[in-house]
Amino acid sequence: ILKDKGLDTNVGDEGGFAPSSFSNKQAIEAVLVAIEKAGYKPGEDCFIALDPAASEFYQDGQYILNREGASLSSQEMVDYYVKWALSYPIISIEDGAKPPSSPTLVSSPLSLSI
Repeated sequence: ILKDKGLDTNVGDEGGFAPSSFSNKQAIEAVLVAIEKAGYKPGEDCFIALDPAASEFYQDGQYILNREGASLSSQEMVDYYVKWALSYPIISIEDGAKPPSSPTLVSSPLSLSI
């Protein structure tokens, strides 16, 4: 799928693909295509778990999403995850916030009615 789009197939330090030119949305949509090409239905047969390692893109009280050109507060980051969870078959988000802002995320499952 990555090669079909002319993208590199770099592998991250934990074994996942890390194409350098994908936006976050393009990445999750590529995962959905892969699920479908494998013969599964996203949201029925297969779900997505994210591990964004948020502490890696947290700087000076903001979450920096370089590929989106965005700088988000803790609450805006929660809202970003909520929007994604409502739009895509996401069932888990691990390491979604830098530890000091983790209490903010407590509201996330309630917001999603999970």
